Amino acid sequence: MDVTAENVFKDLKYVSARYNAAEITAQRCMDGTRVEIIQDIIEHLTCPPDPLLRLVLCSGPAGSGKSTIAKTIAAHLEDHGRFLAASFFFSRDYVERKEIKYVPSTLAHQLADYSPRFQDLLVKLLKEDCSRLIYADPKEQFQKMVVQLLAQMPPSRTPWVICLDALDECGKDHGKILLRWLSEAISDIPVHIRFFLTGRPEIHYYLQFDHLALLCKYSNLEAVEPETVRKDIRLYVTQSLIDPTWDRSIGGWQVNDQDANEITSRADGLFIFAATAVRYVHARTDLGFHPQKSVDDLLRGNTHLSSLYDLYLQIIEELIGIPVHSDALRRTERVLGAIVCLVEPQSIKSLAGLLDIDVEELCHTLTCLSAVLSIPAHDNVGVIKIIHLSFREFLTEKIGKKQPCGTEALQQYLVLNTFRVMQKELKFNICHLPTSHLRNTDIPDLEERKQEYIPSHLAYSSRFWVTHLAASPYSIKLAQIARKFVLDYFLFWLEVLSLIGAVGSAADSLSKFIKWASEVCFQ
Repeated sequence: MDVTAENVFKDLKYVSARYNAAEITAQRCMDGTRVEIIQDIIEHLTCPPDPLLRLVLCSGPAGSGKSTIAKTIAAHLEDHGRFLAASFFFSRDYVERKEIKYVPSTLAHQLADYSPRFQDLLVKLLKEDCSRLIYADPKEQFQKMVVQLLAQMPPSRTPWVICLDALDECGKDHGKILLRWLSEAISDIPVHIRFFLTGRPEIHYYLQFDHLALLCKYSNLEAVEPETVRKDIRLYVTQSLIDPTWDRSIGGWQVNDQDANEITSRADGLFIFAATAVRYVHARTDLGFHPQKSVDDLLRGNTHLSSLYDLYLQIIEELIGIPVHSDALRRTERVLGAIVCLVEPQSIKSLAGLLDIDVEELCHTLTCLSAVLSIPAHDNVGVIKIIHLSFREFLTEKIGKKQPCGTEALQQYLVLNTFRVMQKELKFNICHLPTSHLRNTDIPDLEERKQEYIPSHLAYSSRFWVTHLAASPYSIKLAQIARKFVLDYFLFWLEVLSLIGAVGSAADSLSKFIKWASEVCFQ
């Protein structure tokens, strides 16, 4: 992207949502697995432009491997012929990737990287209308920055593919709005531009009542021959339970045929079951268990292990198989609950600071959960992420009924921690700036100062305290704490928001706070 375009785009908000972004937890399919369905989808996406083929939809239940397939296909399209024009992988773990708000600007930015012609048109559009368009309603942005500019693209014999993964994780409507936008715009978009969508079965259900259904090639993972799925899962299990380090540490080991068949059978077509079982064995081996002992505990220690939720429950029960009133149990509950309720994933150091937990104790708890959580290798590099949405749903739907995962009590626990952090660490001129007469952008060492003086748990607390407050039950005590914070720390809070580039959220935060507290707080 040239300098002129970069200057014009600097105020255009876009998010890191490409298939190969660091935040994407999905991995590519193992070589030799999913071969037929991947080839079939790629053939439909890359065949010559056809007005009767505008979308390819791959759907299946949770854990069937949709995102893995999407990442594999997106990578192939980019590496073989530059077919991939843009991609957006939705996720409920990230504020900016679970809402439709940033989809238009993100797609527009990627399309500008992909096509010099599109870039020129977008630069021209933003030069003429930047001050208003970058703050416009997302639907208007989609129409003007994506649809109308794509409509001006010359015909191409090479298809352009726009990949939208996990559409069911887009907004509270689970992707309905975005599908409606596509339905209204598809006739204006050149026929060489195709959309590749993935989502749960309800996405296909939505399309059935729309004219897009006539323009869509549908790939249903539930319709794949069971024997084909079984062979793929078994190959994955046998290959993934091979680790060169085991040759040195335990004299060599590999899963036997009987156990591989049993894991495959219990997976019942769900790749996420097999992947979690594999990570369970690796995680326990890291803790000193022999891999065969872990396989035995997995398969023969729990005769009721017949579903993904059973597997998740076994992992949790092993972790908290300690006295019910122990501090370790309460810490585990709070850590799990916090990870579920966080607005955005945090690093180990940030989560420890937010929850006021010793970093080493937190690391031990997280290590025991590495079968279901993505744990960064270093305390402050990378973030803790739930590997698969099904584990989040398990915690809130099953465990949440017995333990405080995703409950109002946990939200209150989090908001109290954000107030504790801010009251302790907010202060005047927090970054020790030499003058207040310069704009933030004109301070040469501002990034270094922010890293030194605004730790990530303080930045998180400043951005999201009101989100946790709004989800908490009202109480006089909590209202008094919130009121005192606003009265005593308001300017310090605004300063931090300004320094971290989030001051635009202050008005919305105050509006939510006033709405929550309007009954009693200021009486």
